[in-house]
Amino acid sequence: LNSSRCCREDAAPLVPLQGWNSRNYRFDNEDASEKDLDWPMHIYAYCSETFAVFPVKLEGQYYAVIVMFASEAKCSEYKFEMIIHDQNSEASESLSAVKFQGNPLSIDEKKEGLRLYGINGKLMTKILENSSQK
Repeated sequence: LNSSRCCREDAAPLVPLQGWNSRNYRFDNEDASEKDLDWPMHIYAYCSETFAVFPVKLEGQYYAVIVMFASEAKCSEYKFEMIIHDQNSEASESLSAVKFQGNPLSIDEKKEGLRLYGINGKLMTKILENSSQK
């Protein structure tokens, strides 16, 4: 977890703010042609539980992953809402956005199970185009 490619936090998990917590992820134009990409994750501590939040691109599809470091039964006690939108507008005002709601995934989930909350490449391209417009 102390690797610069793994996590943004090198000492302790972040404590989420009340309400919405926003994270921006950098995406270069040359990355668009890559079939697989990953970004360093953010680790959060909330209600004595630990969560990892990170985006990943696998086989051209984008996924937003929220993993809880607990069993599936414990994860079912929590709910989240995540909105992927362009950087230049609020989530509620974005012209191209996608919203995910559900339970965090368990750390016990098999790797293939992390591909639950996905965005196709065409929609993500539109979101990224809106982000680059000023």
